[in-house]
Amino acid sequence: MFTSNLTHAWSCDLSDKTERWQIRHGRLSTEAVLLEAVGSLLGQGHYGRISSSSSNHILAGCWLFFGVIISTAYRGSLIASLTLPRQPARPETVEDLVTSVERVTYESYGSSHKEFLLKSESPTYQTLGDMIYIGVDIMDGLRDALRKK
Repeated sequence: MFTSNLTHAWSCDLSDKTERWQIRHGRLSTEAVLLEAVGSLLGQGHYGRISSSSSNHILAGCWLFFGVIISTAYRGSLIASLTLPRQPARPETVEDLVTSVERVTYESYGSSHKEFLLKSESPTYQTLGDMIYIGVDIMDGLRDALRKK
């Protein structure tokens, strides 16, 4: 009995406060809440009006959560892209390959490729054939490439 009277008194007090607030400030529409949400995302101050509707509270909360997620993801990707070193342009054509590297290391089975490129009519392919170094196996080729670097 006591709790029901207390609950009734609390709900009446809350409804009286809500009515007084609405008389003083007016009832906010969904558009006003959206304006507040967009203003908060753009860093603008609030107008000091808060809606009494729970759906508008949910809308504003979801918008702020969405804004935090998007802005955090954007800032993270921006920081990552600014801190990574610039990668050199990769060769797209044979001409780019010939001008960008000093030599090409092949395994022992690459001797037929070298002969084919040296017999080509194209000067670019002949230059590439001259750049080919035939190694013994992968590990020896990598060691030689590091040593002659």
